[in-house]
Amino acid sequence: MNLFHLRNKLDEKTLTPAELKKREEVAKAIERDKPDMPMGMKMAIATKTAKRVAEEMDPREYDYEGDMAKSQLRSIIANSQMVHDMLQDETNIAEWVQSKITLSADYMSTVRDYMQSNKEE
Repeated sequence: MNLFHLRNKLDEKTLTPAELKKREEVAKAIERDKPDMPMGMKMAIATKTAKRVAEEMDPREYDYEGDMAKSQLRSIIANSQMVHDMLQDETNIAEWVQSKITLSADYMSTVRDYMQSNKEE
């Protein structure tokens, strides 16, 4: 085992039962939204999300994140509407632009799934 693999092994953290449950919930949500996504990618996203949720549970970490997020979401809405209004059904778009739009949609659906799963708990 080389130094790189050894360091990664040391950095790994065993998930708690709550994190395992959250990972399963996130993985199911991803499966619903993106059934064609490779399983390894789904589990990596779900694991990272579960770990992040555990870190976010510390109440000392919360200030005005909701206000900041709302401001950013208003910006996303405004920019999305402007781009939407620039497009016609027959508009050709550069591949990198299509990729950015796809990533944006994926990120927002992931955020929505996370927020919904926390609300239901």
